[in-house]
Amino acid sequence: MKKKKNEKNLKFRVFLFVILILATLLILNAKFYNLFFEVTTISFTSKAKVFDPREENLTIGFSNDPNILDFGVLPGNGSYSKKYIKIENPFDEKIKVEVRVKGNISSKVFLPKNNFWLNEKERSELEIYFFSNQTLSGYFEGMVDLAIKKPRYGFVYRFDKLLGGVL
Repeated sequence: MKKKKNEKNLKFRVFLFVILILATLLILNAKFYNLFFEVTTISFTSKAKVFDPREENLTIGFSNDPNILDFGVLPGNGSYSKKYIKIENPFDEKIKVEVRVKGNISSKVFLPKNNFWLNEKERSELEIYFFSNQTLSGYFEGMVDLAIKKPRYGFVYRFDKLLGGVL
């Protein structure tokens, strides 16, 4: 009986040790060095101005600058603007695409598709929305980082799927 209890205790300790190692790897992967992917990041400056149409008369326009995600000038209290980023996978293997938004614009940006795999030679269009929500006026800016993540090892595809896409 005591032998069974010691065996169960040992299995539990080994299980905890494995979980601790995996958690440590994931934290190190996110904070310092990406163990599982070669990462290329493309950064876009992003900005938007929200105005109260009851108080200001502004001309609403648009920008075609491909290096800036300029959502333009839009009326507050529920309007939105949409931009597109075209992505192409030039590699002969799948890549992972992840978008991170920083700055005070981050609370207003919505991505219907994020943290996804792009098949070899596949093209895709990423939609990025800016919503004014309940804001009546304000200036919002920040960075939109597009991370292209090429797996270093073949097991990464299965491992990422098993973990629910957290890599």
